[in-house]
This record gives sequence, structure tokens and C-alpha cells, in this order.
Amino acid sequence: MKERSRVLLLENIRGERLGRLIDQNCMKCALHMLADLGLESSSVYEEDFETYFLEGTQAFYRNESRLFLSQNSCPDYLKRVERRISEEMARVPNYLHSSTKPKLQLIMETELISTHAQALIESKTSGLGLLLEQSKDRMDDLKRMYELFFRVPSAMRLLQDALYEHVRAAGTSLLDDDIKVKQPVEFLRSLLALKNKYDAVVCCAFQGEKIAQKRLKDAFESFINLDTRCASCLVIYIDELMRSGFKGTTEGEMESELDKILAIFRYLHDKDIFGMLYKQHLAKRLLNHRSMSSEAERLMLAKLKGECGYQYTTKLEGMFSDIKFSRGTTEKYNACRKRAPHEYSPSFKIACNIDVTMLTAGYWPLQCMSPCFLPDAAKAATELFEEFYLGEHSGRKLTWVTNCGSVELRATLSEDLRHELCVSTYQMCILVLFNTHHPDAGLPFEEIARATQIPKSELKRHLISICTPKHRILLKSTKGKGIAESSTFRVNVGFSTKLKRVRVPLVAMKEIGARSDWHHDQQPDRVKEDRRHLCEATIVRVMKARKVITHNELIAEVCVHLQNIDEILQIGHTSASSSFFSPAPVHQKID
Repeated sequence: MKERSRVLLLENIRGERLGRLIDQNCMKCALHMLADLGLESSSVYEEDFETYFLEGTQAFYRNESRLFLSQNSCPDYLKRVERRISEEMARVPNYLHSSTKPKLQLIMETELISTHAQALIESKTSGLGLLLEQSKDRMDDLKRMYELFFRVPSAMRLLQDALYEHVRAAGTSLLDDDIKVKQPVEFLRSLLALKNKYDAVVCCAFQGEKIAQKRLKDAFESFINLDTRCASCLVIYIDELMRSGFKGTTEGEMESELDKILAIFRYLHDKDIFGMLYKQHLAKRLLNHRSMSSEAERLMLAKLKGECGYQYTTKLEGMFSDIKFSRGTTEKYNACRKRAPHEYSPSFKIACNIDVTMLTAGYWPLQCMSPCFLPDAAKAATELFEEFYLGEHSGRKLTWVTNCGSVELRATLSEDLRHELCVSTYQMCILVLFNTHHPDAGLPFEEIARATQIPKSELKRHLISICTPKHRILLKSTKGKGIAESSTFRVNVGFSTKLKRVRVPLVAMKEIGARSDWHHDQQPDRVKEDRRHLCEATIVRVMKARKVITHNELIAEVCVHLQNIDEILQIGHTSASSSFFSPAPVHQKID
């Protein structure tokens, strides 16, 4: 009788699982009666029904899950699991004893989730990888997977690891696309799109879980720091935004875009490389007046300062201070020129207009060369300004950086063609030489070099720029793209353009940090030198404090000090590794 009752009860439950209707009230009465027979315990219910029920449940779902998964996709299987768990949990209040719930739940999670978690994740046709690729349309499926896997800690770890590997692979694939890497702006847009995509997955599908956020962060850090060009691409992208990208945007939109950039910046380990390159591009924007929004520049500076500390942005802030000071000084100088000649030198009235930017030597990443020979008018203007400036600020010294200047030059190449040429100071010095020569007469390269005192490498670059097909102001005697020292130059009287104002761009100088073909593991020499000095200083500081220390302890303590000052130093990737961490004596000592 007992066995027959148990079989009937289990058959009813199986029938309900297969879709048949049963008398749940009758089931409830029978099962609660078994529980009551145990007097003060549920031993009768457990021994005569629950054990057999749980075994049958395990066998039923083991077979069903295998069969269903082999014939259906991962999303369909997850929907089935969600429904089955809901059905089984509903049986507890309907007719099962409450003590059965945790045991039943464990079986369901084991057989339906834990057993098949690896297969669900790795399925090539419908697994996690595909769901993540199509996350925009599969967010509900991803959310369902997360909610089900969250029930099983081991399955959840598999899911988090799979997310890490997928994002890392996607990022590595992006880095391997040479076409995109050679186009920094497009590369950064793709990188930001990738981040937005998986941020949405973690936020919506994974409900912002902390571990998932950390794994996503780790994934981005892992592939971004595989290639040092990422820092360069980020700087170039910011430069593009500052030049024209923020035109017509509101303050809120501007700050939102900068926050996205800062999120990528946080992933970078080579923040010193970023800082060096950012300083170079900022200097160009400030000196050439190419920045679209000074507010955006200062906001970006404030964000970098908040992220890395004041030491990281001290020189950048100094650059802004120099620009502000220069504007005030230039306005004061121009006001002096407008006054009566008897108050100041009469030469103020006849000198050409000049706009001077005073730069503090330690702030600006400029390649200073010895000043070239300026034409008389330009030389008179610089001498007058220097007289004025030193009169206002005694004890200071001015050094003219002529290789970084620009000039607006009025040119009459023929009787009826007049243009305003926007050229560099070097180009101006070259062109003015032809004022004293007949148009048909040529000037040899060596004579131009001697008359201007421009370094030959720079002279060739500037001559190429004014001999290009688009801006052929000068004609050269030799053929080819380069400049030979045997070349002779003359004025192109046939030069014509529809533009009255002509900007003559310079041929780009090939320098590391500005090139798109920068090798993935290459570091600028300046960064290597800075890291070496930092390492040296830290070693000296540690040795002075400790006096005697083992070699291994020295390495460990130096690394801790470097991390504490928020400087990135990867010992195996720097020149300091061979110079300062060579395994020599067991003990180091300093007096």
C-alpha cells in the first residue's frame, strides 16, 4: 500500500511535468499527511516520498536537459530552464513540504545549469560569444543567462572568465587591424564603440555586478597595454576633438565626451608616454591657435589633474599661464606703439607688426635651434620688442625660437597677382632673399643656407614645402621630390591660385610619437630617459634610508615606491632593468 501510494504520487508529478492536469489539492493533502505522520519530525515524508521524488527529479531533468540542448539553441535552452525552475519552485507551495525546496532547487541548478554551463558558453552557433557579438539585439538572452548562472557560483565564474576572454579577443583583433591603427581617430572611435557596447552588457544584462565590471576593466587593460601606440592614438583623437570636434556642442555633451576619453586613459599603463605626446599636441594647438574651445582644454586638464595629481599637469598648466601672460604683454606692447613717438623710441612707429609668445623653457616641448638670420624689418621688430620686454621685466633673458614662428607675408609674384602667404619664419627668410634678385636669376642651395643660417635638414624641409605642386612658389632646377644641395631655386612668376590668402603647410617631420607606423612595443627615447632617471632617484632614496639592503629587497622596495607615486615602471620593458637591477653582490651599501 505504501509503495503503491508513492508510485501514484510520483506518477502524478511526472504527468504534470509532461503537461497533464492533476488534482493538486489531493496531492497536497496526501503529502502533508505523510509529513504529519512523523510526529515531531518529517522522517516518514522524507523516507517514503522525498528521497524517491528527488531521485526521480534528478533523472528526469538530466535526460531532458541533454536531449533539449542537443536539439535547440542556447537561448531556447535558457528559456526552457527558466520555465522549468519556475514550475518546480511553484510545486513547493502548491503541494510539497517546505523542507523540500532547497534540495529541489539544488538539483535543478546542478542538472540544468552547472552541468551544461561550459557547453552553453562555448557553443559556436548560439553560445555566449554570439550573444555578446549581437548584444544589441540579444540583451534579454544575456540577462537571462546571467540570472540563471548567478544561482551557481562555479557557473558564474565561468561566465565572468568567458566575458574577459571575449572582450580581450575583440580588442586584440582591433589592434591587429593595421588599417585602423594607422588611422588613430577611427581606431579610437572603434575602441570607444567597443567599450560602450560591453559597458551596456555589464550594466543591463549583468546588472552592474562588481566582479563583471572588474573583469571588463581587466580585459581592456590587457589588450590596450599590448600596444604602446594606443597612447598615441588617444592623444591624436583628443587633438582632433579639441581642434574641431566640440564645435556646436553643449557643455554637458563636451564633459560626457571627455569622460569617455578619460575612461580609456585609466586603462593605460604608459601614462608617461601619453603625457609626453599630449604636451606636444597641446603646444601645437596653443601656439598655432588651433584649439576650438579653451573651456574644453581646461576641462580636460582638470580631469587629468584629478586623475593623476598636480605633478602630472604642472607643466601643462604652466603652458596655459604662458599663453595668458603673452597676450597681456603683446597688448601692452601694441598700446605702446600707438603712443606718441616722443614717449618711446620712434622706431615703434615704423617696425612691422609682431605677436610674441613668451614660453617658459621647462614647460614647452620645443626643439630649439640656433636663431636664423632674419630680414632687416623682422630683426628690427624683434629688437624693439626685446627692448620693451626687458624694460618691463629686468633680469630676464629672451631667446628667440625662430624655428617655431609663423609670418603673414604680402607677395607680388607678378604685376597683377598679389597674395597673402601664411608661411613659417624659415620660409619667410628664404622668400625674402629673392626680393633683391631678378625673377629669372636663381639662388643656389648653398647660398640660401649661408644667407639664412638655417640648418640644412630644416632648410630642405622648408624648401620642399614651397616647391610642392600645390604651392609651387619657387621652382627648383633638379627633378624629384627631394632637395639636392646642388639645386638652384627661382621665383615661380606663373604661380596662381583663386585664394587671396594662401597657407603653405610644412612637410611633416618624421618623429616618433607623431607617426602612425610606431611599432607596438616601441617607446620614445624621452620616456625611456625619464623612467631611467626616476628609477635612479628612487634607488638612491631607498639606499640612503636603509644603508644596507639585499638586492631582492631593493627591487621590491623600489617598485613599491614607484607605485606609490603613481608612476608606471615595468622593469622588464625599460632600459633601467639592465643598468640598475643587475644581480651583482648580495648586499648593497651606501654611505
